[in-house]
Amino acid sequence: VHGGTGAGEFQGQLLGTIAFMAPEVLRGQQYGRSCDVWSVGCAIIEMACAKPPWNAEKHSNHLALIFKIASATTAPTIPLHLTPGLRDVALRCLELQPQDRPPARELLKHPVFRTMW
Repeated sequence: VHGGTGAGEFQGQLLGTIAFMAPEVLRGQQYGRSCDVWSVGCAIIEMACAKPPWNAEKHSNHLALIFKIASATTAPTIPLHLTPGLRDVALRCLELQPQDRPPARELLKHPVFRTMW
């Protein structure tokens, strides 16, 4: 962790599956736990389509995929066949601005998860 970041915030570390990384991570900006919420949205897409978000399987060049996500002005495509509730969860997870994504605690209160507990 570099100086100048707050508790729970990181910068400069790039670990994980590129297609699941939040744009702010790939831009080298400070990031916090909201990048994990972004990854949940990406996991929903992959589970629904059996393919990673951003058509990542078609990018043999990792740098091209990093550029695509880091410069994105919209979230990855969310499958239309998802239930309205799960679609809403994915949309909320994939807000481009980290501060617009719900924290995990709030996300777990979504009606789509109520029947799980």
